[in-house]
Amino acid sequence: MKIVSEELQIKGVRTSVLEPARKRKADPYGGHRQHLFESELTQFLNTIKQGKGKHAYRNWLMLYMAYRYGLRREEIGLLRWVDVNFDQGEIYIHRLKGSKSNTHPLDGQELRKLRRLKREYPAAPFIFAGYGGKGISGKAVSKVFKAAAAAIALPEELSHPHVLRHTRGYLMVEKGYPLRIIQEWLGHKQIQHTVRYTALSAAQFRDVVD
Repeated sequence: MKIVSEELQIKGVRTSVLEPARKRKADPYGGHRQHLFESELTQFLNTIKQGKGKHAYRNWLMLYMAYRYGLRREEIGLLRWVDVNFDQGEIYIHRLKGSKSNTHPLDGQELRKLRRLKREYPAAPFIFAGYGGKGISGKAVSKVFKAAAAAIALPEELSHPHVLRHTRGYLMVEKGYPLRIIQEWLGHKQIQHTVRYTALSAAQFRDVVD
């Protein structure tokens, strides 16, 4: 254990107090990779798309949009149909944990996907509805994610839906988007939360030659 010495002046007497050095904050992910490579993401989404069952299409579109907009699992259940402007091709994203809510563009393909989903769930006010018409819960999102992750044998540390948010940040860096654009896309209030994705990407080293 490292020891730091701090001198104190007490009633004219100089003394030394030994205190343990401050520990560095531990990596919350235990040093494991917390993003998918692009090939893994494609395989993951294709696996969900080929799923069977009543909610198969909803589940696929739900996790696709979670990746596309870098959503936390609890933010998925906040998306409502009133937040979608089909005429202008826009969607308002509600962010949590102090992040900035913002409006994102929807391309023609995404609009068609959403219209299909709305036809399948015409009475639900939430885009991704759970039981009783309420927004799908974070636990339900995790259950869907884990099932797909198990189907393609993702390791345990990559078997949670927050991986999709990290994957979005990582791949935006890989594709060369400016950090300020990535910051706004993910709703980060502080740029340092965005900068960490540069450490995950090999893009910064691709111009290095021997």
